[in-house]
Amino acid sequence: MKHCFTIVFVTIFCASCAIIDNFDEEPMFLEISEATFNPPVGIDPAHDIRDVWVFADGFNVGIFELPARVPVLGTDSVDINLLPGIRNNGLSNSSRDFPFYKPTVVTLPFEASSVEEIELETSYLDDILFSLNEDFESSNVFTADIDNDTSTFLQVVDESTFGSKAGRIDVNTATSRFQIATSRLYPTDVLGTSEVYLEMNHRNEVGFAIGIIGHQDGFVETIGVISLFPTDEWRKLYLDLSPHINAGLYDNYQILIAGSGLVETGQIWLDNLRVVHL
Repeated sequence: MKHCFTIVFVTIFCASCAIIDNFDEEPMFLEISEATFNPPVGIDPAHDIRDVWVFADGFNVGIFELPARVPVLGTDSVDINLLPGIRNNGLSNSSRDFPFYKPTVVTLPFEASSVEEIELETSYLDDILFSLNEDFESSNVFTADIDNDTSTFLQVVDESTFGSKAGRIDVNTATSRFQIATSRLYPTDVLGTSEVYLEMNHRNEVGFAIGIIGHQDGFVETIGVISLFPTDEWRKLYLDLSPHINAGLYDNYQILIAGSGLVETGQIWLDNLRVVHL
């Protein structure tokens, strides 16, 4: 089998985005709190909803960092639609409405200069699918030894912030080029032709990469999607796999975790890895 491996490096910055329009008329104000995510049973409620996309009577008011005070115009009443915003691919300057979270929809009486408090409360869409849902509480699907090195593996440890267990990879100078993948293959016709995301929580003392492995008629290609720099706190990542899955080049995919190849020593913790789609 032929293996090709390419890593695309992405820098994660910390910044914020807020868009506030100037109105000639006197607006009312929406006081929008921090977001609440209500997951189904068995799914951890951790999220990283940082922004809200605000629509009033179908008009795009803008994108606001939470918590936010948002001016809107109306007449007798105003229809409000709030879309939860995430940092796409971990990029601080790339906010988008997450396509698998429900919007908050309310109708409010319009009163100029008044302040209306709204809670941004969301959950997954009713028809969402989880092709991968790994929280390491009772399983570990990351057992495929792609690098053929028995000293590189992901072990389940009692070191999770979200439950009792997490996955951990120990990295040293001899194992910094590790490649570990899911033991399962995920068919393209199951993942669909619309949007596909990998959600995950990570904390890592050393850098690592996330990729996919495409399979088609005996040919195998390893494609790097993102490289993550070290972080000393748990972070939530929403990784858009759609451009790669929807390219239609392969019938099946694995999810890959790979080392940076740099000479460094440390540990990588992973939890709540989910491939979500409709």
